[in-house]
Amino acid sequence: MADKNEVDVSALDPAARADGKRVAYPFMRRSAGGFSTGFAWADSVTELENRGRGFPEPGPDAPAAASTDLDLILVAALGVAPSGHRLGFGRGWYDATLGEFRDHAVLVVVAFEFQLLVELPVEAHDIACHYVVTDERVIAAANP
Repeated sequence: MADKNEVDVSALDPAARADGKRVAYPFMRRSAGGFSTGFAWADSVTELENRGRGFPEPGPDAPAAASTDLDLILVAALGVAPSGHRLGFGRGWYDATLGEFRDHAVLVVVAFEFQLLVELPVEAHDIACHYVVTDERVIAAANP
């Protein structure tokens, strides 16, 4: 969400596809318990639409990626600590979703250097990412 000071990584999509990679994007879908979350395959960024949750996502019929399908997940943040913990918009979507994918994929928080904080409060449900990448450096998380 570039309008909320998150790093715009959209240029990575065509680069990944040119390298033969498949690309998946986060989704939230209504379910009996409220919402289900995950990542779904998209053949092009033109398939993504804002579906009322503040970020563009694949359509409801896009096939979901299994936790073992993804090798790398880029995660946005409002703030991030060297531990790999991030501060988002407070809905817990990424933490709820990343727990399922963390053992199979490398999780990378992308942020601007000014968003790098010394530390953040961490709760039991918070998922640490493996790396922090800013516009100035790459940090291997202290507590992945």
